[in-house]
Amino acid sequence: MNILISGDSFSDNKNPHTWPNYYEGHKVINRAVGCHSNLSISRTIIESVTESDIDFDYVICEWSTPMRASYKRFAPEPYQRIKHKECVGIASFENSDVYKSFEFYTSESVWLRTLENILRTQWFLETKKLKYKFFFGWNISFIEAIRFFPELSKLINFDNWWIHETPMGPPYPHAPFTEGSEEYSGMSEWCVDNGIELEPDGHPTNKGHEMFYKELASKWIYE
Repeated sequence: MNILISGDSFSDNKNPHTWPNYYEGHKVINRAVGCHSNLSISRTIIESVTESDIDFDYVICEWSTPMRASYKRFAPEPYQRIKHKECVGIASFENSDVYKSFEFYTSESVWLRTLENILRTQWFLETKKLKYKFFFGWNISFIEAIRFFPELSKLINFDNWWIHETPMGPPYPHAPFTEGSEEYSGMSEWCVDNGIELEPDGHPTNKGHEMFYKELASKWIYE
């Protein structure tokens, strides 16, 4: 099976311990890069499907925080090419857009942009008749999106999402990531609720990635 993956640091292609590395017996193209915005994630999926000579069977997309904008990559070109070998040559990685920060200071604007990125990718994959799974790396609430754009939010196909439902209760160790609703939790919350500690910065540990793959991601491609 040919599997395409994109996301941010929770799925990073340069980290040998992230969950995408556990797939065996499949061809996996992982476009995930730390600090990827949702626009970059959407573009890497669409470009990889349309411009690659690989016929993908399944797509997994780990969405990032709505507040993260695309940014200009200031690191020297040779360093970027070594660091993210799987992304070399794709325009959505090498030509990131630069946004003016003030343009996205309101909650309405960042959620409109997020819904646009998610829906664009959803509709593209469905048009291509590709099976897919979407999820968040950590607790990111759709509550604001639904409040600001109730009709647009209804267009999201939640049948193809993995969402970890959990009561928030006491703050998790990754306090900066616990804002929002318990209805839309992600990989970090799943780890904590299953007794797996997180890294100090809120990222899953190597054990967390391994267990997330074994218990969840390994099964998605057969649904």
